[in-house]
Amino acid sequence: MPLPPDIDDALRDFAAARGLDPAASSTFEAFAAYHVLANEGFLDHESALALEGNKRILVGGSQDIQLDAIAILINGRLFTPDDSLDMVERTASEGGKLSVTFLFIQATGERFRNGRSRNLSAKIALFSDGVFSFLTTPDPDDATNPPFNADIIRWIALKNRLFALLDEHDITGACRCCMYLVWPGYWHGDDASLAKARAVATDKVRGHMALAQRFAEVRLLPLDAPALARVIGQAEQSNECQIDATKFIRRPTMPGVDASYTGYLYVHELLDLITIPSPDGKGERLNRRMYHNNVRNFLGPDAPVNEAIEDTIRDPEKRARFGAVNGGITIIARSVERQDANVLHLKNIQIIDGYQTSGTIFENRDALRPPGEETMFVNVAIIVTDNPDVADAAILGLNRHSPIDDVQLLARRDYVARLARHIAGMGRRNPEGRLWFERRVGEFRGDDSVPRIRTISIFEMIKAYWAAFSTRPEQVNADRARYKLLDRVERGEIFDRRHNPCFYYVTGLMVWRAREATARSREVKNWARLGARNQLIHAMRILAERCAGLSGLPPERHGPTATRYIDRLRDVMLHPYHGPAIAEAAIDVLLQAKAAFDGKLTYGTASKKAMSERVR
Repeated sequence: MPLPPDIDDALRDFAAARGLDPAASSTFEAFAAYHVLANEGFLDHESALALEGNKRILVGGSQDIQLDAIAILINGRLFTPDDSLDMVERTASEGGKLSVTFLFIQATGERFRNGRSRNLSAKIALFSDGVFSFLTTPDPDDATNPPFNADIIRWIALKNRLFALLDEHDITGACRCCMYLVWPGYWHGDDASLAKARAVATDKVRGHMALAQRFAEVRLLPLDAPALARVIGQAEQSNECQIDATKFIRRPTMPGVDASYTGYLYVHELLDLITIPSPDGKGERLNRRMYHNNVRNFLGPDAPVNEAIEDTIRDPEKRARFGAVNGGITIIARSVERQDANVLHLKNIQIIDGYQTSGTIFENRDALRPPGEETMFVNVAIIVTDNPDVADAAILGLNRHSPIDDVQLLARRDYVARLARHIAGMGRRNPEGRLWFERRVGEFRGDDSVPRIRTISIFEMIKAYWAAFSTRPEQVNADRARYKLLDRVERGEIFDRRHNPCFYYVTGLMVWRAREATARSREVKNWARLGARNQLIHAMRILAERCAGLSGLPPERHGPTATRYIDRLRDVMLHPYHGPAIAEAAIDVLLQAKAAFDGKLTYGTASKKAMSERVR
């Protein structure tokens, strides 16, 4: 079974950046290892994942005892078989604390036709057997042991050196064992057989007397499709930078904020921060990953506010006063390290305010990078916090110059970002069904290549999804519908991390087909003014099910049954004949249903339960 489009795209990008074959199983193993390290907060995963030479953490191949990668982190640093443990020995001798994490990774591109199948339980059993053999083998050359490949033997030697060091200093309970099972299916936590397999896997280590004294924590961590997509999104945001601390002063402490600073960067320093090479290596581009948590997109050089910024930049006299007339940018970081008196190392940084300022500076960089250009500086505020509530409050407070509502804050959610990647990926695979998901306000403004009829915003997606895939489409038009729909998002009924994202892609397809059909219709001519849009989308889902030979909604929006259902619905809505015909037939259903309501298709009519029943 194929990978989900967003994960497949990320895998292909990963492979292309490293010259690997995206179809090779070893590439998926490397991809999985990369993101497991990211999930563990190990930001130096690029240097850690050396894919050449001695393959520092990848151990897959023949005689790999079901282990595709191994990593040992000691006090946050990766140690490999060739590394000395002198620093660890010194820390232990001085009575310092040691925190040791063993990461074991088993990755498979196979999705398993049934997430609850015995195949997955068997995979867990074999994986945990391999981990147990690794941890309990004192001599890998002993003939009584299972055969190990050369890479695993080297890692066993490192493990043995580390265990001997811990024993020498009577250190117990300093280790964590994390077994990551990475595969693009869906984990059903309520499945009894999987729960049993998970418990047996961890109990193998916990039940061993010597290992139980070493390991304070033993976990089997399934990284399924939703979890892997979340980690991919987080890895894309793992920007880091080093800034000159002499240009910043630390502000007083605040609750929920680890540190905050105010200062400035010269314009060439800011450009170095926000610019990355183009994929072809022939130019440079704005690092849009830096703005992932910004709720507004760059409005473009022609926006009035940006024209004013450009006018200041292009005039040498005005440029010298830029710091006095421009509010600058705000950076939020999850952590900071002061490497020395003059350097601040910021990790997981995002620019949450100042997209227009920094975007316009990038667009005019040709005028701002002459040798010795030190006349223009940009005001910079830095907030260091790993508290999401504080981060949200900062975004709201710093963007009061134009209103931000709760819908715009949804743009920061991992699942919403995953939807954007999924919908973009589906468009690359099915150009005739390409859609544009407007995750941030104004994301496609000014881009004439993006057809409005195929663009759908976050709140349009919320309304259309509920209209299509709930049994109460009238709720979309009910009193206080906006508040109630957003409450459904909070409760996980919409945008739940487990939801198959194809449900939302199909929702977008129905909106696009409906817009085209209403534009052709003599009776219903304007989609934007149609009060009964919710009922039209609901009728389309029912008609599409009939066309696909489906009997109704699946009980869940994730898992194998849901995947089979939505794949068939997607194929029908993408079909060049069936897709448009379903939308036109739904208009006829709507026109027939309105006869019972004084011939009107108003918002009031569409909010009646009787109307939904009439449509069905």
